[in-house]
Amino acid sequence: MFELSTSPQSIIGVLRNSFKLFKHTWLKLLPMAILVVGLTVILEMLLPKQVNVTSAYMHHISNRHLPIILGIETVIFWLFLVMFYRCYRIMIAADVGYNEAVKVALRKFLPCLVALFLYVIIVFLGTLCFLIPGIFLALLLMYSAMSILIDDQRIFASLKYSAKLVWGNWWRILAFFLIYFIAILIVMLVIIFGMDLFIVRLLHVKMLNAIVLMNILGFVMILFFWISWINIFICQYYDLKLRRQLKR
Repeated sequence: MFELSTSPQSIIGVLRNSFKLFKHTWLKLLPMAILVVGLTVILEMLLPKQVNVTSAYMHHISNRHLPIILGIETVIFWLFLVMFYRCYRIMIAADVGYNEAVKVALRKFLPCLVALFLYVIIVFLGTLCFLIPGIFLALLLMYSAMSILIDDQRIFASLKYSAKLVWGNWWRILAFFLIYFIAILIVMLVIIFGMDLFIVRLLHVKMLNAIVLMNILGFVMILFFWISWINIFICQYYDLKLRRQLKR
């Protein structure tokens, strides 16, 4: 069983807790993560591949595929809500299984979607005012939908709640995610170059078969990234909540 911290942790401590939580959640989150990656592949197939596309072509694409694209993106968002909620329940040693997680995600779907829409609009407007305000707002409001899903915050209250969690922890959050992404990048590069050396050079596998194997490896790495990201995000959110409680 995952041992939940009762006091705020250092950046390394939160990363360590995330890794421990990953060991308890990856197998349970794997089916939903596979669905997400599969839907993402379908989504990429529907989107135009041309760099320079005419307005007529884009209009043709939008008429044919826009409802399907929006539908797939909506399902992907809902699947992430399911995974985030179940990961959180596993972290607090109260796993509810997929049936309850699906019900909660359906009930919280619309408020979370509205919060995400507001988040995107606010960050976009901040980016238009120069890049720095956009980054500032992206960090400040990034936990709004999570607070609705986990802590039953209302839509506009969730924006304020997220800002209170982040305020005063800017550098900690930036350093935390920077270390995480650097670690993920190093792991992926080691795996890619290691597999390339092992498959192509040592085993002398035919190029076509090597490409297939590398595609499978890429699929597995994407699964690993999404599941680890969910664990990282949940543990960071929980740690920020503990820090806020100490300030009261």
